Amino acid sequence: NDQLGVNARSIDDIIFYDLALFPHLKKLHEASKQRAALRTDASIRIGTPLHPFVHDIIGPGLEYAGGPDFTLNDDLMQKYQEVKAAFAKADFSLVDREWPSAFFEYLGRLENVCVEAVHTQRPVNGKPMQHGMIGLRSFPGQVADFVYQYYNAPVSIKEIKEDSEHGLWDIGNMDETQY
Repeated sequence: NDQLGVNARSIDDIIFYDLALFPHLKKLHEASKQRAALRTDASIRIGTPLHPFVHDIIGPGLEYAGGPDFTLNDDLMQKYQEVKAAFAKADFSLVDREWPSAFFEYLGRLENVCVEAVHTQRPVNGKPMQHGMIGLRSFPGQVADFVYQYYNAPVSIKEIKEDSEHGLWDIGNMDETQY
């Protein structure tokens, strides 16, 4: 298995990583650590909504509609319930409720606000937003910058795209009005 992004064993690893990137935040981290140390476990609320991360059931008009719905399998659901029980036993406050629903005009119905945010196809400039790819749209520029910074080799986005299998997720053919 592999992961893209921060790999952390603990919150301390994440703070270490954060401070390495943003050393000017050291005082903020120290003050936050002091405030957190004063809190009781019961004052820490942990939300446990099921949708969309445990049961990802996608209605019509949302991205990936018509595709498979995902629900944790039985053994993972049991582990999820065991983690919730462990938090409760440690006196953390569990919030056992779903995200609220709101009416979305473009869907013509009420929808869980988190489900809509994750799978939105809300119109942007008159077209459904394809948010699944938006995060990748700046990726070829980031790669070009990395190649320049790391290898001191100026390279264009066009060259990165041409040198990438499948044209870097069809990046050059996307609709720029969706930015």
